[in-house]
Amino acid sequence: MSLMEDLIPKLLKLSRAEKLYVLQLLIAELIKEENAITIPPGEYPVWSPYDAYGAANALTSSLSQGGNDDISGRTHSNSANA
Repeated sequence: MSLMEDLIPKLLKLSRAEKLYVLQLLIAELIKEENAITIPPGEYPVWSPYDAYGAANALTSSLSQGGNDDISGRTHSNSANA
């Protein structure tokens, strides 16, 4: 009998609280394994809008034109008021 064949019936006999505890342990173990794989130690750059003057100028320009343009420059008609 394999480990899984032996383990599954025993897990099914556990109380609800015991099953939740087993789930918690397994999820914590999976998180540890995932972090070990995907997040190697080091420094990672994070983008910030600080000093993004070009984006601020584009937003200001768009807003000053009445807000009818999307960021691609296309003008939208207001068919709801027509």
